[in-house]
Amino acid sequence: MIDLSQIPHAKNLSKTGLLKIATESGHIDSVSQFLKDHIDGVWLLDIVGVDQSLQNKGVELHYHFSDVENDELITVTVSEAKKDTVKSISHIFFNSSLYEQELNEFFGVQFDKTYRNEIFGAENKIYPLLKDELRKPEVKKEPFDEYSFQKNLFLNEYQIEIKTAEENNLISQCEVNLGYGHIGLEKISENLNLFETYQLLENVFSTQSLDWSFLLSHNIEKSKKMIIPERAQALRMVCLEFSRIFSHLMYLRNLNFYYQNDSFYHHSLLWMKRLQALFISLCGNEALKNIIRIGGVIKDVNQAWLSRTIDDLLILEKEIEQFEKFFTEHRHWRESLNISLFDKQNAALYCLTGPMVRASGINIDFRKSAPFYFYKDVRFEVPVATNGTAFDLVCIKIVEIKESINIILQVLDNLPTGSCMNDEYLDFTQIQTTQHEGNEDAFKAKLKTIFSEQTSLTHFSYIESANGILSLYLDMQEGHVDRLHLGSSDLLLKKVFEEVSIGKDMSELETLWHVLQPNLKYIER
Repeated sequence: MIDLSQIPHAKNLSKTGLLKIATESGHIDSVSQFLKDHIDGVWLLDIVGVDQSLQNKGVELHYHFSDVENDELITVTVSEAKKDTVKSISHIFFNSSLYEQELNEFFGVQFDKTYRNEIFGAENKIYPLLKDELRKPEVKKEPFDEYSFQKNLFLNEYQIEIKTAEENNLISQCEVNLGYGHIGLEKISENLNLFETYQLLENVFSTQSLDWSFLLSHNIEKSKKMIIPERAQALRMVCLEFSRIFSHLMYLRNLNFYYQNDSFYHHSLLWMKRLQALFISLCGNEALKNIIRIGGVIKDVNQAWLSRTIDDLLILEKEIEQFEKFFTEHRHWRESLNISLFDKQNAALYCLTGPMVRASGINIDFRKSAPFYFYKDVRFEVPVATNGTAFDLVCIKIVEIKESINIILQVLDNLPTGSCMNDEYLDFTQIQTTQHEGNEDAFKAKLKTIFSEQTSLTHFSYIESANGILSLYLDMQEGHVDRLHLGSSDLLLKKVFEEVSIGKDMSELETLWHVLQPNLKYIER
């Protein structure tokens, strides 16, 4: 473990199990450089801004680092960030430029590096995430006509617009236009209660609602040191791996649609429907909404569902193996996807996670390095490629489907007995149907008790999702959200797209987008 007393210009605020450091805006670069120099495999996960003007403290920045090898989360706090110019650390951790740009645009935090507004336009002076800011800035997009292409299908809910410049018939500058999907989710979440926050996340991010509801629950449970029954832990793992499989199948469906490979397009679509049928029989909807809540899971599984699930997964595993053989041996795929993405060095500089970092040759999977529940007990391989090409990325995702199936089968084969919910934190539906059926006043009283129990907490957590790290920062005061921040690896995928496009022919641009498939909804929020 790193000796925090050696870090220059920093104060150790650590408590048991947490590494917390405080520094000043002019010294965050030296602290970050120290961490980079003294920790092998330190990753910057996110930078979160929190306006504490109501406490007369100004904007506070939380830099969240992960010591991958030692499974340590290191938080560096910079107070009063809006009063002074903050040192940028983008020359140390390249991905920090993405987070610093957001902090500049949404909080007005000034860095010693110039950032332009990507959503609200160059003239905007409204910073929507400040507490005393009630105005909503207008999304203003600068017109351009250099190059634009319309989505083919499925990738986004609105048009994708890409601005480019060319030199010698090669792309010299590439920029994805943002603003069309921005709803101000983090501002909307302020003052919501817990029930409303679940509904907001699950309705806005329907395809990944399971991941977000898990992170929200996990944040509160870790902060309150809640005990989660072993059966609930196992079922949560099953649901998370199902979410990963479904996401990868959706990725393959989109890719095969683009390449007009009708056979596997329809096969992947069929398997998405079969998985959705399992989800409906488990929790009543196609997206695994409303199943993970504080204290466990609200629906248990029966023997009929277990038998059906195991049978379906065994069939899916065989079909994925057949497609993997077809994909890896087919000359067309190797040639059409022979597009260089990121090498190992650049992947480390940008702190990439998920299939992208493993395609570049770096063996990082936070299910292995930071295991929770029974991930330390199940056996699964982490696929790693070497060349960092688009072909490698697709291969990684195909193999991960098989490994996720392997994890689910092991967990279901050793499913613990007992309850799937901590009785002290029964879900709202369970309260209504068990303890207080027909008694509305008692039901509302119990809800109020649950909310009041979450009076004050602040926590940051993350998980390895299908595309990489998803993170959630939650600050609740008196049972209501004071600050909610969502972090997604899709932001990095967009950056990879913009960087890798440079030097490519214009004809490769659309192919590259369909290979990476960054979701702009998660980026813009």
